[in-house]
Amino acid sequence: MIVIQYYQWRNAMEKTNPVVTCPDCNGEGITEDECPCCGRDVDSEVCGACEGEGKLLYSSVNNFQKSQFFTMREYLQATILDLVAWSEWTGKPLLDVATDAGFSLAYSIDKKKPYLVEVIARKGVAA
Repeated sequence: MIVIQYYQWRNAMEKTNPVVTCPDCNGEGITEDECPCCGRDVDSEVCGACEGEGKLLYSSVNNFQKSQFFTMREYLQATILDLVAWSEWTGKPLLDVATDAGFSLAYSIDKKKPYLVEVIARKGVAA
């Protein structure tokens, strides 16, 4: 198993041009304006970006908003889940599979957020 670099993964994901949640309406299909004085919703209208669908093609998202898709966190989650699946398939311990694949665990573990442990715990796999 070979683990690709984040930017290679991101480029591959972008090329697939997937359907993504509309960043303008957060997938709701409508946009709401708030009253500047009290913060209450005053106007609702069909989202102009997704035309009320709540989803749109990645290529339709503006460049500023594209940064919220295919993040490093998503890459790490996908990579770790692939490593877990490979470990289960081969019967080898997860850390051995990760090391064999050239995956640096220090690279993925934030001192404040032990991400590898978090994903493994959700998957129900003991490291």
